[in-house]
Amino acid sequence: AAYRGAAERALESFLGGHKKCTFALGQMINASPFELALSLAGYGFAVTHILATPAEEDFACMKRLAELSPETRVYAPTAPSMMNFAPVADGVGIAVGKDIAPYFPGAAHVSWNSEMQPFGFQAVADFFAACEAAL
Repeated sequence: AAYRGAAERALESFLGGHKKCTFALGQMINASPFELALSLAGYGFAVTHILATPAEEDFACMKRLAELSPETRVYAPTAPSMMNFAPVADGVGIAVGKDIAPYFPGAAHVSWNSEMQPFGFQAVADFFAACEAAL
């Protein structure tokens, strides 16, 4: 119960100051970018871009994300067309992932890629603390 309370407080605190924050997610993160996008969209945040190669297990999240956040765009970073993906100067508040930062130079950056795999409610609290620190 303590971990859940800490996660809820971290989310409420971040929402209180950054309700309009937008996110772009890479695939080099300690989370599934599709699950994270679905969670962030569920909390009311905009997720503008996901740069990740979806796997079969991501399709259920992608379907729900398409319903909840139809403006979210998914790009496969290994596709040859990514050579033409120009950096996005604005419109994204936080770029999450080591691999996505160069594409969003004007955004705050949260690498979210440590050796320690975050888990459960503690991961939620730590994620929003990292986002707050980046801003």
